Amino acid sequence: YTVTFGLCRSALRQGSVFLLLHFAAEGLGRGLGDRSPATLAAGALCVFALCLLGARGEIGSRLIPVELHYGGKHLRLTALRDTGHTLTDPVTGSSVLVVSADAAQKLTGLTPGQLQRPVETMGALPGLRLIPYRAVGQENGLMLAMRVQNAKIGPWQGSALVAFAPAGLGENYQALTGGYA
Repeated sequence: YTVTFGLCRSALRQGSVFLLLHFAAEGLGRGLGDRSPATLAAGALCVFALCLLGARGEIGSRLIPVELHYGGKHLRLTALRDTGHTLTDPVTGSSVLVVSADAAQKLTGLTPGQLQRPVETMGALPGLRLIPYRAVGQENGLMLAMRVQNAKIGPWQGSALVAFAPAGLGENYQALTGGYA
């Protein structure tokens, strides 16, 4: 992971959890081999505790707060950090934040019907552009997008390209991010 994506906090955390799980599983294996109830119980307890801590941390780190400011409107959302989200700006190569149709309407006034017809809607707001996308179970398509100068995605803050999904995204989140934060 670190060789491919570089040294970062998540790589260090994942590497540490991997090593701890490895050592706990080794202790569990030795306990089975020795038939020592104390070693077996200690190994099982370590594996269980690490799995609980890892799962809690992973779920918590996948949902991140988002704030967008556009045209005098301030919108707070929850984004899912999706490892499969690879949508990038074809011009700059930077990651694109995707927001749900409801969030797009609150931020820009664009209706879900307009978002479903992106080519026809291009002139509705200044700065709108088209972003090509692919999704599992869907044909290739185009989404409307625009640069939002004042965005905060987790701890990251700056100018972000925001694409508007033609529908909702999920129950617990209104945006998808891959590269920010």
